Amino acid sequence: MAEVAAEAPSVTLYGIAQSTYVRTARMVLEEKGVTYAFQQVRPGSPDSRELHPFARVPVLRHGELVLFETAAIASYVDETFPGLTLQPPDPPSRAQMWKWISIVNGYMDPITTRGVIVERLSALAMGQRPDEAAIRAALPVVDRQLSVLEAELAGRTFLSGGTVTLADLFVYPIIYYIGCLPEARSLLGGREAIGHWRARIERRPCVAATAPQPPKMGSTPRRAPIR
Repeated sequence: MAEVAAEAPSVTLYGIAQSTYVRTARMVLEEKGVTYAFQQVRPGSPDSRELHPFARVPVLRHGELVLFETAAIASYVDETFPGLTLQPPDPPSRAQMWKWISIVNGYMDPITTRGVIVERLSALAMGQRPDEAAIRAALPVVDRQLSVLEAELAGRTFLSGGTVTLADLFVYPIIYYIGCLPEARSLLGGREAIGHWRARIERRPCVAATAPQPPKMGSTPRRAPIR
């Protein structure tokens, strides 16, 4: 739903399409039906430093408000705009949602996203050799994380119950990139609960609306950061 309308939208999201966290923020905006502008800003660039004290992405601007950190952006958008509610009303389900957001931030992003996905896909897209030793060291941890995810999804439609929540929108972009890895079959094969959950998520319009360009293996060297 990102667009440049005749009258500029009051919401702008800054970041890069390849970022898992930026995609989460965009999926939340899409799920809520918010018309927004998406402006490409690379992490670490001068533009990002003007928006974010640590030069990271995403950053959301809504009128006079400038907000960073994906969890803050996601909860703000959900609570500010009408439409589908993405945070469960009951405390146990809401705690389950925040638990998975914390798992993404504390465990999956450092090891799975930066340690494997960025290391392999960004290096290959730039025509460089990834650090295979570092990837091999990280893969057992990734496998363990996926085992936990598989167990939690068994018998569930979504991570926090019967409806999609912010938890699903935080986890999905990482699972998408795992599916792009050469190790995808060994990591995801046989994990039926994750497969069924992923299929349900991918039927939602927000997935197609926010899809990044698929990683190009061994292409002409170029900068293609994911995080």
